[in-house]
Amino acid sequence: MTAHHRLSGYSKSTELLVTEIDVPDQWLRYVIDVAGVDRSKDPQAVGAYPIADDKLAQLTELLKTSPDPGAYDWFLEAFVGEESVV
Repeated sequence: MTAHHRLSGYSKSTELLVTEIDVPDQWLRYVIDVAGVDRSKDPQAVGAYPIADDKLAQLTELLKTSPDPGAYDWFLEAFVGEESVV
């Protein structure tokens, strides 16, 4: 199975998943680095990694999207199909 990665936005008030942004394969290594994933411990980045607001700003231009850092708590997460692997 191949994992696909997304930036997942969770409501700060309800903690429910509200929005997702797919991470294209060509940018995955960069996004993993920005997220601060320790590849020696999680080489495929299958954990859930919080994205700080300043890091999210770095990814906004790259992913050509404008996620709202104030509205959601953002995480880098891996999924297989529609099921989360975390």
